[in-house]
Amino acid sequence: MLIASSAVITDRQDRLLIVRDNATETWRLPGGAADTAVSETPRETAERHALQGLGQSIALDQLLGIDWCRFPSRPAQVHYFYGAETPGCLRIDSVLCPQRGPSVRKFIPPAAASTFLSPQDTRRVHACLTARAAQTGAVELSDGYPGSHLFLPRVGAGSSRTKSIQQA
Repeated sequence: MLIASSAVITDRQDRLLIVRDNATETWRLPGGAADTAVSETPRETAERHALQGLGQSIALDQLLGIDWCRFPSRPAQVHYFYGAETPGCLRIDSVLCPQRGPSVRKFIPPAAASTFLSPQDTRRVHACLTARAAQTGAVELSDGYPGSHLFLPRVGAGSSRTKSIQQA
């Protein structure tokens, strides 16, 4: 089984960060495989790829979704999605792109995701952003299709539902 993580990062205008990979020239969320040689956790994996995508580190404060992916010719994959909003002062056009990793990065309206991302990633993005907006907890996905919601309180969340669970 493969473990991968991605960062679902939005800016203050609720636009989504996407990156274009140098090797494949395809658009995707910042993310990739966990570095098992250093026992990297899924959150650490997403934060490492977010750093490559943004050019600066960012704390991913919320688990938005977990996707179970089946492939006919390779091992199954569990893909974690962590979310964050960028600081208001961030300007990605002023940050030099690394030689490895993404070559181009930009923010797009989530409604334009299908123009840039694969159908599976588009479903994932919309499911994760919907779960975040509704504060229903992380969404469980299967091959990018929503299954159910796992209630995992957001770090520092102030909702009454979170408070009641934390007080219990």
